[in-house]
Amino acid sequence: ATSLGSPATAVLTIAGAAPRVGGGGPPGERAVVTMDMYPSFSAAINTIGVSIPTTLLIDSAGTVTRNTTVPPNVTLQFDGARQLSVDRGVTVTIDGPLNAPARQIFAGTGVVLFGPTYKADIYPQWWGAAFDSVTDDSTAWQAAINAASAGSRVVITGISAIGSAGVLIDKKTDFTLDGEGRGGIKVTGASVRRVSAMGRTVIAVTGVVNTKIHGLTINGNNTASNLIGMFQGTGSEISDNWTTGGGQNAAITVVGGSHNRILRNVVRSTI
Repeated sequence: ATSLGSPATAVLTIAGAAPRVGGGGPPGERAVVTMDMYPSFSAAINTIGVSIPTTLLIDSAGTVTRNTTVPPNVTLQFDGARQLSVDRGVTVTIDGPLNAPARQIFAGTGVVLFGPTYKADIYPQWWGAAFDSVTDDSTAWQAAINAASAGSRVVITGISAIGSAGVLIDKKTDFTLDGEGRGGIKVTGASVRRVSAMGRTVIAVTGVVNTKIHGLTINGNNTASNLIGMFQGTGSEISDNWTTGGGQNAAITVVGGSHNRILRNVVRSTI
């Protein structure tokens, strides 16, 4: 028998579970262990190793105090209200699937990154986005965007208040920010991120390649700011967005770059 370093190792078929957001792989037989079997999250990952397909149930609160990479063979599954808190200066890199409800699962001042082998969607709720049009969700949006690797999609499932920090998408490749026609922003900040070439911009997209901003509803709330601005993008796209009540230079502006596309956007009530 193969040991995962726990008193008992269960092998079962995960099937028929409640729907989750995230990158759950296909159902099948795999080892299932719980975090409370180990002294820490990092110890659990190190003990499981990189070869045995394993689901690690996050069934107790955990603080990550050193850099840890979750390999592709490990699926993280969050149940109940449990979270991983990542200490300042610490990075958790997730290369395997993740199953989680649409609520906060990451806390702390450290960094969570999804590696190149993570191929599922990413949600700002995992960093605490409220999507209530009142709470400033800019920190959660930024954490989700920063966590994405090439090929990732950050999905916006509701309307977020975005304050003075705005949102920055910088030097991403093969990245999509997608409101799917229903998610988006209500601007609540008096001023937002300033990009020298574009001025104040709510969603600032800079130095990207093959990146898409799609399906967002943006209420600028009569702010004198560009609502979507792209600077020096290459082969990228701003499409199927709906905007109102904003625009320093324009509601949607593109400066520099090459082979970019602005398609099927609806712009109303610029100021």
